[in-house]
Order: sequence, then C-alpha cells, then structure tokens
Amino acid sequence: MDSIYGRFQFEDPIYEFLQEKMTAEEKTNLRELNRRYGDDCDAINRWLNECSMVVHPEAQLVYFTGYLLMICKELHYTQAKGRR
Repeated sequence: MDSIYGRFQFEDPIYEFLQEKMTAEEKTNLRELNRRYGDDCDAINRWLNECSMVVHPEAQLVYFTGYLLMICKELHYTQAKGRR
C-alpha cells in the first residue's frame, strides 16, 4: 500500500489534493490502489482492529489511505477509465 496517501488525515487537505494537485499518474495509481484495497478490505480491517494507530504508525497510514479512497469514491475519482 502506498503510504504517501496516508499522510492526508483531514478532509480539507484531501479535497485540495484531489481537486487541485493530483496528477494523472496519481489518479491512475489511486484507481489501482482502490481496486486492491477493495479486494483485501476484510483482511485490512481485521489488521487495523488488531493494531492501534497510536502504537503502530503504519496502521495510521493504512487507515488514512482508506479514508482518502472513500472520499475518492464519493467524488467518483476511482471509477474505471472512461468515466470522470
């Protein structure tokens, strides 16, 4: 999982990134990451339940990457090519 996206923890920076700063390459990367995250969602959630974000910084990155992907989905940024 790309930890770069886990650095966004709050909605304003997420929206700023998605609407103003995201490159075409990052958009493609997020589509693929969304697919992989969806494929492994149950395992990711079990792992997050076992690992405290306070103790494990990597859990924080995974959690906030999932949060960013949720917002992407709401904005239709992770749909297949040919759509938005």
